[in-house]
Amino acid sequence: MESPRSDLEARRIKPQLSAEGIALLHAALEKATTSRSHEAASGLKHAVWRICVDARRNEWPPEQLLVAFKAALDRTPALQRLARGPDRDALVARLVSLCIEAYYLRPAERAAGERVPLASGGVEHARQDISAT
Repeated sequence: MESPRSDLEARRIKPQLSAEGIALLHAALEKATTSRSHEAASGLKHAVWRICVDARRNEWPPEQLLVAFKAALDRTPALQRLARGPDRDALVARLVSLCIEAYYLRPAERAAGERVPLASGGVEHARQDISAT
C-alpha cells in the first residue's frame, strides 16, 4: 500500500515530453513555419500525434499533457523566432487544438488517421485553420 506522502509526490511530478517527441515537434515546426506544403502539415500532425500517443501510454491527464505541450512549444526555435502577436497566438491555439483532438481520438480513428485536421498552410493560414474547424 502506498503512503499518502508518495501519492502526493506522484501527483506533483510534472510530465516531460519524450526526447523523440520534442525532436519531431521541433523539426515539424521548422518545416511548417517556412513551408506551405502538405508534407509540412503532415509532419506537424504526426509530431503532435506521437506526443499524444506517449501521453496516453503514460496515462497523463489531458491537463498535464497540455502544460507540457505548451512549454515545449515555447522552447521551439521556430516559434521563438515568430514575433508575439495575433499570428503566433493563432498558430499556438491551432496546435493546442490539434493536440486535444489527437489526445481524444478513438483507436479506430487513430488507425485511419481521421479527425486530425490541419490545413496545409504555414503561419499565414493559422487563423483560417482555426475558423475552418
